[in-house]
Amino acid sequence: MVPGGDFCAIVALVDPLAADPDAAAQLAQIASTSTRLIIRSGPIADPSERSLSWLPNSRQTFDSFCDDLEREVAGSTTSLVLWPHSGGAISDAPSLQSFLRARSREAKHWQFLFDPAALLTPDMHAKAPDHLRRLFDALSAHPAAWAIVHDPKWLEVEPHLWRDCPLPVIVRSNEV
Repeated sequence: MVPGGDFCAIVALVDPLAADPDAAAQLAQIASTSTRLIIRSGPIADPSERSLSWLPNSRQTFDSFCDDLEREVAGSTTSLVLWPHSGGAISDAPSLQSFLRARSREAKHWQFLFDPAALLTPDMHAKAPDHLRRLFDALSAHPAAWAIVHDPKWLEVEPHLWRDCPLPVIVRSNEV
């Protein structure tokens, strides 16, 4: 169970940048019994092995995957939720805001799972308090924010940001 008591289909192992052409249809079928389909914004990899997901071609591939996914869930009650992370095509606050603006004109509005820790690259860890403040300022009150992921490793860094965030909380217990 997650915020609002809804059941979700969490698709953590699908790389939308390398998915086969039938992936969107397969995901829509999986999600047909749930209220939300949560997808990652790129490959799930060791942060030290970052791909070139942020390049324009990867973003176009990701957008095409999202177009296919929207077509597949059209007419259903399934909501689409993006889970961005630093290694994906949607990897930071500006790219997420741009994605949401572009998709807000579509019939199927996207939400996102706010996971501040996932948006930090290893190079950002040394200045994490500043980066976390910026992420919270930009995203924690965004109208498309669905929930926040509390990562126990990061809760002590700027604890007031986490505590005062108005979003429903999902606690990370294992790496997903």
